[in-house]
Amino acid sequence: MAISNTPIDYLVHRYADSWVSNVPTSHSYTDVSGKAPLGSGMITRVTNRDPSWKVKIANRLDASQSYQTEGFSKFPNLRYYGALFFRPSPSNDGSNTLTYYKSNQLHGMPSYAFSSDSAVDDLALSRLKRKLNSQVGDMPIMAPIAELRELRQTVKGSAALATGLIETLSTIRKTKGKSAFRYASDAWLTYSFGIKPLIADTKNIAQSISDYLLRTDKTSRLTGTASRTWIDNYVQKNNDTNIPLVNVSAAWSSLTEYSCRYTAGFDLKIKSANDYGIMQHFHLELPALVPVFWELMAYSWVVDYFTTTGAFLDDLFTSDPSKCLYVVKSQRYTVKSHYILSPEPTIQTNQKIFPIYQTVNSGDLEYYAFRRTPLAKLPNRALRFKTLDEVGLNSVNRLLNLSAVFIGGRAREYRPFATSTPGYYQGR
Repeated sequence: MAISNTPIDYLVHRYADSWVSNVPTSHSYTDVSGKAPLGSGMITRVTNRDPSWKVKIANRLDASQSYQTEGFSKFPNLRYYGALFFRPSPSNDGSNTLTYYKSNQLHGMPSYAFSSDSAVDDLALSRLKRKLNSQVGDMPIMAPIAELRELRQTVKGSAALATGLIETLSTIRKTKGKSAFRYASDAWLTYSFGIKPLIADTKNIAQSISDYLLRTDKTSRLTGTASRTWIDNYVQKNNDTNIPLVNVSAAWSSLTEYSCRYTAGFDLKIKSANDYGIMQHFHLELPALVPVFWELMAYSWVVDYFTTTGAFLDDLFTSDPSKCLYVVKSQRYTVKSHYILSPEPTIQTNQKIFPIYQTVNSGDLEYYAFRRTPLAKLPNRALRFKTLDEVGLNSVNRLLNLSAVFIGGRAREYRPFATSTPGYYQGR
């Protein structure tokens, strides 16, 4: 492993001259030059070399190596900015103050440094595992089997909604619409938690059976990627080394993007593996009962709307027939900043400061950081609250589901099929 740390800075020059007209000894002069850090002031690079990487690949072994780099793809504009400020004497005694100032210092610059986001990492991992599940074609069927006893009520409820539509419309007219919400909630629950899941489960089970019968061993390279972007704005005002009359205003706006990608290679021993059969393909083994119990619990679906509990349990207690050849986690962190540096008059009580002239400096600064980390195995899903973007997926359907349950029945126990029947909430 080779680690290189390179100092990175820029040359700062700051000049100021201030004097009071009727006091010869009040003249002050500042001329400072030196180096200031750019960001954190240090750029780190980590590299690894493996001379036998070709041999490892030929033997189907993991040849991944860690790598880390950072730097600035765009440097700031170090043009001078300055001002000439005049303050008349507050007592008309001739003690007028004049200050000349110029500088190229990057006031208020943030300390750029790599930072990760665990929610983005978990979202990228979930997308890779979703692709892996589609390659295997397995399906957990214990929850649909457990809910088949409610199928009769679901079909009966659907027929009741269809045949009783005219009577219901007449009732709604007589009650001036007071029963419309109850009927609409029952109809939506029957469709959303009864008919729609039944059709989807039937299709998925048929496809899973087909995948099992036509299963073949294969090698796949899969990826999962996620990212997040946000903007930070802030303004900082400095009194630059107590120079008379002068403040420096620094306005920075930064667009930050963090992205994560998992890249993995798998041997899918779906056909030839001795320990992979119909029981494993349909998740009928004993550990898979834990996520089934969670799915059958009352209101577990509400928790899954806002957390990753269901996905976490399913990932923890079920297994796939794949052999992971390698896993690499790649993280990229970039910041694009725009800044405006301008000298401004200080605030003086009952005194007016007149700018004779002012110049500003504006520019852009771009920072990047990249890390590649080999992992021993594919990580498990994280137990966390979902981000706003994840909660917002299918938000209309989720809002309708919650509204239908709250309108139809308040604190009543809920399971997908049982509460889908139109008469479930009557009298409750």
